[in-house]
Formats: sequence, structure tokens, C-alpha cells
Amino acid sequence: MLDAGFEWYSFDNYENDPVDDPVIISGDELLQGDILVCEGHMEIFDHYDENGNLVVYSWGSTSSTQPHRSSRNVSDYSGVWRLSD
Repeated sequence: MLDAGFEWYSFDNYENDPVDDPVIISGDELLQGDILVCEGHMEIFDHYDENGNLVVYSWGSTSSTQPHRSSRNVSDYSGVWRLSD
């Protein structure tokens, strides 16, 4: 991912970051298109709904072709891969 131009942003609850000295972010700093990473899975962030739930794209379910509410909270993810500017 680093060679492809992505940067790693860590949530403060994660201890095994793939880079040294990662930038720490909060869920309030997510951008549309961020790749949310958790153990064995990834989802692409779209937005927060009116109730504050994550709305994401993911693959492997029948709702994967449309944005849908995630069953996870930000604290369930280890961090974000974000394409550099």
C-alpha cells in the first residue's frame, strides 16, 4: 500500500501499526474513500448517516454494491489507508 501511494493513519486503540510513528486520527477525521481496516476485513468509508452510524462499501454480501450501514464501530477498526494527495 505504501508503494502505491497510500498513507497509514492509526486509531489510538491499535498497537500493531504497519508503519513506524503513524499519524493518529479519530473517527471524526474520516474522509470519503478511506479504507477502514480490521482483522481480516476492509471496508471503504462513504459517510456517517443521520444517526452517526458508519455507511460503508464492503464486499462479500448482497448489499456490497450499494453503500450500507456498517455493523462495526470506529473502535472496531485498526486504522485507515488513505491515498496521499
